[in-house]
Amino acid sequence: MTFDHATAVDADRTDKLWKVPRAFRLERVSYVNPTGLANHAANFFVLKLTKGATVAASWSTETGEEGTLTADTFVDFTLSATDADLVFAADDEMKLFLDEAAGTATLPAGRITIEGFYL
Repeated sequence: MTFDHATAVDADRTDKLWKVPRAFRLERVSYVNPTGLANHAANFFVLKLTKGATVAASWSTETGEEGTLTADTFVDFTLSATDADLVFAADDEMKLFLDEAAGTATLPAGRITIEGFYL
């Protein structure tokens, strides 16, 4: 499954991606945007794939975390270390939370790709 956030984001934004029809296990989340975003200690985004308040996978552009989103290059989100966080039950909502965690960064338009399988 893919989803494009077609505009640049300069504040927190949440997009509902999918209401899972039956149990689904997340295997991989990748992200790409044509412009990229350099890592920074004070101006950064944390991109999160969530179910409710649970973060299933994420990527942070904070210095010392996952880091820079290189222009036109796919990155793989870090998956939750807890297996239960990767399983979506029927009717769970999968959301993309673009969290401007600090400062005044702007995240260029991009695409998230979600891979997994039904249980």
